[in-house]
Amino acid sequence: MKNLISILALTMVTFLGYSQDLDKDENTIELEDVVMSLNRDYLVLVQDAMTPPEVARLQLKAANYDVRKHPEFSEDVETDVFEMAFRNSKGAIHAFYDNQGKIESAFERFHDVVLPREVLLEILNSYKGYNMVSNLYVSSYDQKKDNLNRSYKIDLENGINKRTVKIDPPK
Repeated sequence: MKNLISILALTMVTFLGYSQDLDKDENTIELEDVVMSLNRDYLVLVQDAMTPPEVARLQLKAANYDVRKHPEFSEDVETDVFEMAFRNSKGAIHAFYDNQGKIESAFERFHDVVLPREVLLEILNSYKGYNMVSNLYVSSYDQKKDNLNRSYKIDLENGINKRTVKIDPPK
């Protein structure tokens, strides 16, 4: 039993000795490089709790895309904009970048997305007995005007009765 306790104590002292790094200053904290997106303003304006998940993923892709590395991109023309299209199975974003790689404007169009809770509740309360057949999410962003417009166009059906409803979510 004494041997077992001695071996355990020796093992613990050995591990403690190896875990100490005597060369480093105890007050030094090392952080990995933090990269801020050039298009952070775009993301802050276009993404909130009302943004469908499929749209948010593609918005993040557009914001993090470095258009300056595209083979056809040129910084020489100051007034020129560079258009990129980002697509997934639900829709697309057409983003227009300036010569610094910042998104100046974007147009988004997605079909059959997951609707936000507030929009679903509004439909359920206002159109009882109707079923949603399809929906369309449309958004436009303008950096110069610090403006975002978005809306949902929802097709409803109640037997032979059909109705299209447009909902503009709060900004």
